[in-house]
Amino acid sequence: MSLAQATLTHNIYLQHEPSRDIEETTTPSRAVHMSRIACLAMLALVLASPLIARQSPPDEKDLWSLEDNYWRCVQSSDLERYRNLWHSDFLGWPLSNPEPVRKEHITSPTG
Repeated sequence: MSLAQATLTHNIYLQHEPSRDIEETTTPSRAVHMSRIACLAMLALVLASPLIARQSPPDEKDLWSLEDNYWRCVQSSDLERYRNLWHSDFLGWPLSNPEPVRKEHITSPTG
């Protein structure tokens, strides 16, 4: 390589290299950009979570209502209302019984 070619190559290198350095320092890297997006998404999720938590689906409200009714019947010893909470085809096995029982027997002392 001649001295003129080397000088030309060096000058071209000097002309292009600084602009690349400026571009690299002024433009955020892809990793920085992705981490900013991830932080914004997490912040949005944290801010939205109280709104989501306040809204219970109708099925959940119905289930909690049944649970409340169940415990009110148990606490007040209202056996008829307690029995009406159970499905007509109910079959269960209380711990105190040697065998499963149907709905009509769930309120009897022996199960």
